[in-house]
Amino acid sequence: LLFVFVFQITLCVFVQCSGISIIWCAIAGWIFMDWKGDRQIESEQQQGANHRSYHQICILVIDLIVIVYYAIVAEPITTLAHSLAITILGMPLHIISKKNTHNDIIRANIDDYEEITGQ
Repeated sequence: LLFVFVFQITLCVFVQCSGISIIWCAIAGWIFMDWKGDRQIESEQQQGANHRSYHQICILVIDLIVIVYYAIVAEPITTLAHSLAITILGMPLHIISKKNTHNDIIRANIDDYEEITGQ
């Protein structure tokens, strides 16, 4: 997320844009990927995932409404920037984060195994 903040600030400095739409669109891309992953959770965990999914859907719907509003009232470059922030920043950052988390879990399990077995 820090990268997205820095990117937004840099963009505003060089392109003279204003606002934080890149940030909230990147977050929406992240939430979309998280929601998509929650839909694949096993049935025994489904009730907690449903509650979380409801909030994620609400956020995504609000985000979509705001993007449509800006598409109507702002220049087309704004909608392009919103779309790119979702697809090029938010979604890939979520994937990278999940991959790194998964690798950390595997490394921790290997370390635990080596500690238990003395290897």
